[in-house]
Amino acid sequence: MRVTFTPSSAEALSFEDSVFDTAVMTWTLCSIPDPARALHEIRRVLRPDGQLLGVPIAAGVFYPVAGILLSPIIASAAMTFSSVSVIGNALRLRRVNL
Repeated sequence: MRVTFTPSSAEALSFEDSVFDTAVMTWTLCSIPDPARALHEIRRVLRPDGQLLGVPIAAGVFYPVAGILLSPIIASAAMTFSSVSVIGNALRLRRVNL
């Protein structure tokens, strides 16, 4: 399999319509200025029977050090707990005078 890296804006992918079988995304929507436009672009470049795979970034957090990949279900649960704790702490901090 040949892989080519092509830098491009997520909101304006530089590919023709319906050219990819699969697109892989690793928790990137939070860092894209217009996530709805990015998802539209991904759908545009995917073939009609193509698939978008969303891989939680936490699934590979231990891979560089220990060579361990977490199950996507466990990684999703960890990321959900992390998000809930961040929101909870942010709400608690609203009541503190710093």
